[in-house]
Amino acid sequence: MSSMILDAPLQSICKCHFCTECDGTGCIGEMPGMGGFSQNVNFIRNCADWTVVEEQIKNLGNKEYGKLLSASIPEVRLAPITGGIENVGYSTEKGFYKDIIAAVWEAGCKLSIGDGCPDIKLLSGIEAVKSLGSTDVSRVGAGASSGNSGATSAGASSGNSCATSADVTGAAGICSGITACANSGATTPSPKAAVFIKPYPQARIFERVEWSAPVAEYIGVDIDSYSILTMRNLVKLEKKTASQLKEIKKAAAKKGIPFAVKGVFTREDVELMQEVRPDVIVISNHGGRVENRAGSSAVFMAENASTLRKYCEQLWVDGGLRKYRDLQTAAYFGISQVMIGRPFISALCRGGSAEVRLAYEKLITPQL
Repeated sequence: MSSMILDAPLQSICKCHFCTECDGTGCIGEMPGMGGFSQNVNFIRNCADWTVVEEQIKNLGNKEYGKLLSASIPEVRLAPITGGIENVGYSTEKGFYKDIIAAVWEAGCKLSIGDGCPDIKLLSGIEAVKSLGSTDVSRVGAGASSGNSGATSAGASSGNSCATSADVTGAAGICSGITACANSGATTPSPKAAVFIKPYPQARIFERVEWSAPVAEYIGVDIDSYSILTMRNLVKLEKKTASQLKEIKKAAAKKGIPFAVKGVFTREDVELMQEVRPDVIVISNHGGRVENRAGSSAVFMAENASTLRKYCEQLWVDGGLRKYRDLQTAAYFGISQVMIGRPFISALCRGGSAEVRLAYEKLITPQL
């Protein structure tokens, strides 16, 4: 196993400040970069409010708090991240995705890839997942996500100039290579990822479903990306209706792939999920990077998890999870998977795959 990072920026030019704790206070207002909207208000709340919610459960009495303390933690998955150039400091999107995907996979974490413009952002993620099946990357404690108990969101792309799929050199080659790999007859199952697509017009989403299907464990739509104003205006993002989301769910089901909706963070979103009934609902405010209401994923989860679980097979959450107790708090509310973004990016830039492994192991190790 190698801890070498192939295209990583030097720490001195990486846009992460390498804070002792990634709590939103070190990169205020840095977008592009690792920060969030409105002086990081939701980024900071995301991190702080897991402790707030834990204390609320503790105040319910020893019986309820005991349930939290004995909870098996959810599985851990890399959050969908793009913008390796403008948000992290890499020289290429392809290099960023190759490094982060390989590092978290090697650590034993589940995978996600994100979408963006230009299309090379999604295509680079697809290629990175595909490449795991054709290299000698091995996993430390494969299946260890849930290892102690049976064991995301950073990275909204900023408004750089965009291109359609027809403008991206090599797109067809990347996708055909993935298909060839998927159809090669290999006996070892190929690595898969949850693929989260921006809420483009339907035709572009269906195109992306085709691109993603060979590497997709789940296919989802990142509905809160509609609130990325620069991207919305450049590429005509849509506020998806229930009927549109059902069409995408049907397209994914035809390929035998579960459908997810990410970015559920308002009362309106809850009502939308009641109608759509996706396989997976992801509570998220995009790591505090989209311009929506003030609040945290943790508090929204505490207020709405019991309702949302009625509308899906699995309920996931991302935003500000930093320690084992946060994962137990999520599990108390019936969360089956959590997604982690910035801490893994910071670890990668600080020390490569070895540092990512340490960050992952710290997260899933019970506190003394």
